[in-house]
Amino acid sequence: MKTGFSKKCITPPMGYPIVGYYEERLTSGVISDLYARAAAFDDGNARAVVITVDVCYLIKPTCDRIRSLVKEACGVEENAVFVTASHTHTGPLTAADFASDKVADPAYMESLCFACRDAAVEAFADLKESRFFAAETQAEGISYVRRYFLRDGRVSKPYFRADPNIIEPVSKPNHTLKLIKILREGGRDLVMLNFGTHADTVQGNRICADYPGFVCENLENVLPETDAMFLLAPQGDVAHVNHRLADGALVTSLKDGDTAPHARFMARVLTGAALTVYDRAEEIAVDRVRFGAEELVVPTNKENDRLEEAAAINAQYEAGEFDSYPAHKKTCLAAEARRILRMKDAPDTKNLTNFAIAIGDLVFAGMPGEPFTALRNEIEIRSPFANTVVCCLTNDAGGYVPYIKAYEEGSYEVLTTENGPKTAGILVNSMVNLLNSLK
Repeated sequence: MKTGFSKKCITPPMGYPIVGYYEERLTSGVISDLYARAAAFDDGNARAVVITVDVCYLIKPTCDRIRSLVKEACGVEENAVFVTASHTHTGPLTAADFASDKVADPAYMESLCFACRDAAVEAFADLKESRFFAAETQAEGISYVRRYFLRDGRVSKPYFRADPNIIEPVSKPNHTLKLIKILREGGRDLVMLNFGTHADTVQGNRICADYPGFVCENLENVLPETDAMFLLAPQGDVAHVNHRLADGALVTSLKDGDTAPHARFMARVLTGAALTVYDRAEEIAVDRVRFGAEELVVPTNKENDRLEEAAAINAQYEAGEFDSYPAHKKTCLAAEARRILRMKDAPDTKNLTNFAIAIGDLVFAGMPGEPFTALRNEIEIRSPFANTVVCCLTNDAGGYVPYIKAYEEGSYEVLTTENGPKTAGILVNSMVNLLNSLK
């Protein structure tokens, strides 16, 4: 088995819109550069490539464009191209902005697509005979379920930290950190990390890859002649803030000018956890490359009986009538109203696609959108592969994918998603079927 690696910088220019919140932001500086990273795999008969991109999300047409460019340039099938986003909330606008009337600049987006293509081309040009190793450990204290049972009967992220209205979190986070170590003859080694929580710690108007970028930087600094990639696991209901504590369990820095202290802290936790198992990772068999995709039809989340109500709420929001509200309450009102209005003429169903790349007894299982943690857990349990790396935001933005009970409970994720209540079950069963077909 041969593997190759390359990366290309995709940092946008000053003044470029940043996406991630319900407010307009324009790039005023750079904390850390953004990259498209590509890991290529070749067994002599079949080839595949995993591309990670330091952006909040990429919509399906953009992913399709990247996959088409890679197919043409590298001679691989489109279903063998796996594009996944890190979900940094201090990255460039890549589609229509939900916080303003801005849209992604076509010239920048074309350059991003070509950067992904070029990373793939160089990765295939860098192929070296390789041995694969896998390990996993726990990285606790950096990921928390952000949906809580509240004493007023709601299920929501609390409006305030240490809110006395909090009863308990609805579910539990998955603290598992998965590590894939690839030792390459005559080339730099590669380490791939898989962990799931929102990359949403930095805020502000300066570009930053958030903790996924910092953990790659840390590992490359600590491990000689090693490149690093971060693969985001499903994280739709988990984030970095512990709302039961007044300080949110957040790390602040006394160093002047450091606007990303908690992202650096999270990266250090993950780096430390990875290093505890790096040398003990067990070798795994990697005889051949297989890949596949399975398209499925899921229901949409339409509520046309509430159009008048949604229009009124959206008008109030735009007029600034909610400006005195707690930030999360304001966001929820806007998100739900805009989703209802946006879905007015939408069809009752939509298409989503699962992707997977198997390398021996290792499989990268790529889901669209931002599934809840429970979906990852079920796939890992039901997977026929000994080493299953579940990724989100793969080849499509896709929206939140809550489990079905969440639609009864509520929360921001349910209010904003275009995916209907049965989507999670359909998506998980489809992925398990796909993995079984590749085994």
